[in-house]
Amino acid sequence: MNSMILTVIGGGSVNWMRNLMRDVYLIDELEGGEIRLVDPNLEHVQAVAGMLNRFNELRGKSYRIRVMDDRQEALSGADFVMTTFSPGAMDAFWNDLELPIQYGIRQPVSMTVGSVRHFGVPSNRSGRL
Repeated sequence: MNSMILTVIGGGSVNWMRNLMRDVYLIDELEGGEIRLVDPNLEHVQAVAGMLNRFNELRGKSYRIRVMDDRQEALSGADFVMTTFSPGAMDAFWNDLELPIQYGIRQPVSMTVGSVRHFGVPSNRSGRL
């Protein structure tokens, strides 16, 4: 796979996107493709799109960056879908920390582990996973 289509629901998440997308841009086997950003906060998602265009320049990649408001259209044909939204703000974040501990998961949240709400899910566009 030299290119991919990645859809990010919550693509305006200024707290998560810099590090998550840095990791995507460091995959040498991928030359580009398309990154679709969906987020209700237009100001934030436009800032993230600008950052990703700069990543294209710095890493010599050719990702087409699209800000989209139609989730169905953004999901259509995606190779991967990532969600980065946090519904419920800090009140709901308690669940990310305390509930996994009840099931023996001692490190439920971090930039490398993710949480029960922050992980990428491959789509089944090709009919195989």
